Amino acid sequence: MAFETNCVMLIRHAEKPAGGRVGIGPQGLVDPQSLSVVGWQRAGALVPFFAPVGHRGHVPGIERPLHLLAARPVQAHPSTRPRDTLLPLAEALALDVDEQWSTDDPPSKVAEHLRTLQGPALVCWRHEALPALARELLQRDEAPAAWPEARFDVVWVFRRAGVRWTFQQVAQQLLAEDRGQPIPRRVSARAA
Repeated sequence: MAFETNCVMLIRHAEKPAGGRVGIGPQGLVDPQSLSVVGWQRAGALVPFFAPVGHRGHVPGIERPLHLLAARPVQAHPSTRPRDTLLPLAEALALDVDEQWSTDDPPSKVAEHLRTLQGPALVCWRHEALPALARELLQRDEAPAAWPEARFDVVWVFRRAGVRWTFQQVAQQLLAEDRGQPIPRRVSARAA
């Protein structure tokens, strides 16, 4: 059997425009499907978070990814925010952002693909679809049932421990408004 990944990290795409504001695309032009200015700040701050230089700034529980996956835009969700969130990290690590999967694909198929990757994988997804993907990775109901709409500041980390997977939440704490606590197991998607 080929070596399979022992670490999958899930994040929600970075902040989107709110309150009638417009997004800004990677080239600095107005793009309603891209990130807000704060979202681009987070995307840039994810670089040293996931790829610190040497041992400076290493965050326990976080691994340097060898694979970057982003939810592909589809008709129901045409935004490029998942890919845009990973672009600065992809550039820093000289990796491509894999967009072969979308939130329209069955979570079981996405999880199956993630398990076969060689080395740590970072997945940037839409918040509504993250709990279903987490359940498929874990094969049990241990992760929070919903990802709150207002949270952009958490990494869900899954590690293979024999035949089972473990689950951990790591706070990003990259921006001033980030919280240091995990997402509660039972919370509505609208809760902060």
